[in-house]
Amino acid sequence: MNRARFSNDRQDRERQAELIDLIYAAMLGEQDWQCFLDELICGIPSGKAAMQMFNTQRPDESGVALQAGFDIPAMDAYGAHFCTVNLLQQSLALRKDSLGYADAELVPTDQLRASEIFNDWLRPNGIQSSAGIKLGAEGAWNFSLTLMSERNDDLIRREMTRRLTDLAPHLHRAAQFYQRQGAVTPDSLEARLMGSSALGVIVLGRDCAIQTMNVRAEAFLRQQQAPFRAQRQRLVMRDGGVETGIKAMLSPAYRGPDMVTLALPGVRLTLVRLTREGISLLFQGISLIVLIDSLDTTELFDEEVFALEYRLTPAERRAARGIVAGLTPAEISQQAELSRETIRAQIRSLYQKTGARSQADILRLTR
Repeated sequence: MNRARFSNDRQDRERQAELIDLIYAAMLGEQDWQCFLDELICGIPSGKAAMQMFNTQRPDESGVALQAGFDIPAMDAYGAHFCTVNLLQQSLALRKDSLGYADAELVPTDQLRASEIFNDWLRPNGIQSSAGIKLGAEGAWNFSLTLMSERNDDLIRREMTRRLTDLAPHLHRAAQFYQRQGAVTPDSLEARLMGSSALGVIVLGRDCAIQTMNVRAEAFLRQQQAPFRAQRQRLVMRDGGVETGIKAMLSPAYRGPDMVTLALPGVRLTLVRLTREGISLLFQGISLIVLIDSLDTTELFDEEVFALEYRLTPAERRAARGIVAGLTPAEISQQAELSRETIRAQIRSLYQKTGARSQADILRLTR
């Protein structure tokens, strides 16, 4: 009996040492975090694991960055809805980040088993017990690691909780390592754009935090008519449409195009979404490059005078503004959230009122 216990203890220590080695190897880039998760679930009956990000203010932006044991439909369903009703994540966000907690410690068993997350997602995916650990937090964002099993067994709960607690100092060190890292690396697209003398460049992270910007962007933000401004290292929008577009593209739940062009008086904005995966998504989130292009033609374009002269409707004014900003009909329709056919009809109406036959004619009339 003692010999068997000694053998099990030795195996546990060896597994723990291997897991710790994998954490530091992943931090150094010698291994990936998937190897760590795959090893972490070994010995857990039908084990599963997930590294998650949970937003306490906007749960619909929450999701899983990296996982082991789940299929794609399960992850899609979680990201689409079940992340918003996860009582375990809501409770874990309030805990200390140095301990593992069993599900029964986070949510009373009766309450959990009566919940939507348990009956419609956990149980259908073969999960009867779990344990989680909080890895860190940034504002409303909380980062965690959860271990799960098909067995409703307190021994399994204790084992999962022990594994996470034993790994806590190393996982916490890894979280700090990634959070200290600059989101803009020297060889990245955003770093290459920073040197542009023609474009203002702002790189945004979670919650519109300004990660970096170039000199031209700083000058643009000082202008009183700029559609946004910098406040406490965050980009604050004066234009509701721009705010909606930027915040939507920064959300992990966004499913639209990765590049969007917005035409505003005197400026054209191009928003480029940079999608991250795995551990980078967990701790750094989505980044958005905002390219600011001041257009001489729009600076000379007095929209009010032009609209009064030709008695343009708001739709025709929007079409004219887009043409002057150099947008295609497809880009105007994307910004207006209208069909291309509708925008083409509005452009034809604009041509009819102004006597123009082409976009070049519109440009000549506005100068």
